[in-house]
Amino acid sequence: MTGATAMRRQENEPFVVNREVRAVIVPAGQEVKLKPGQAGYITQALGGSFTVYLDGNLFRIAGEDADAIGQEAVKPPQLPPNAGEEDVRQLAWEQMRTCYDPETPSTSWTWGWCTSAR
Repeated sequence: MTGATAMRRQENEPFVVNREVRAVIVPAGQEVKLKPGQAGYITQALGGSFTVYLDGNLFRIAGEDADAIGQEAVKPPQLPPNAGEEDVRQLAWEQMRTCYDPETPSTSWTWGWCTSAR
């Protein structure tokens, strides 16, 4: 899976941690390390990161660590070298539309939390 599809996938896909990886407990925000061999389910793959269910808890795994759970990282958007102010504004809005709450499949955009960019 690539591009926008990978950024907005929702499933309960099983996985096994294949290397030690940093994760953040949702919603507590405490950082922990998941160990190789631990098994769980990917509950969301939204906004380039992963929410996983493991040992009775939800964890957020950064997209850059996707390989630790057998997934591919989503490349962040890039501005062209000659980008102007409007290009930056448009990219900012596109990014805000991908800000997900790890406990729900809703974006900050959907909830109306993003209303202006300056």
